[in-house]
Amino acid sequence: MPSASEMIVQTLEEAGIEYVFGIPGGGTGQIFQILETKQDRIRTLLVRHEQVAAIMADAYGRASGKPAAIMGQGLFMGSNATFGIMEAMLSSSPMLILTDTSDSGAAQRPANQSGAGEYGSIDLQSIFKSMTKYTTLATSPKEAV
Repeated sequence: MPSASEMIVQTLEEAGIEYVFGIPGGGTGQIFQILETKQDRIRTLLVRHEQVAAIMADAYGRASGKPAAIMGQGLFMGSNATFGIMEAMLSSSPMLILTDTSDSGAAQRPANQSGAGEYGSIDLQSIFKSMTKYTTLATSPKEAV
């Protein structure tokens, strides 16, 4: 049976995603490793800052009319990528955002209550709801695809 990361990559392929921009970290590291083997189908471009990933995806969406995906670790995406995400929303550029909630599995409290915890523990769902058309939080591998 394929792993959740493999199923996510398969879903990206089926959705016609041609580009993923981002920085591996947290739970996204495994997805990036699988994407590395699929460069002939989904081109993965690593960046040095999450804002750059979001701006690249916005530009690609404007130029092609097709969504690109951005991917990175939790709070870094929820803070650093926001400029590009908001710009894409305001310009109606298609974009897919994939991130994780890094420490949720080990947290003593829900993610939205553990802001003093590790990276990515802030309530990312509320952050992204304010600048996307649709936001969801997968709580199991099955929900992730």
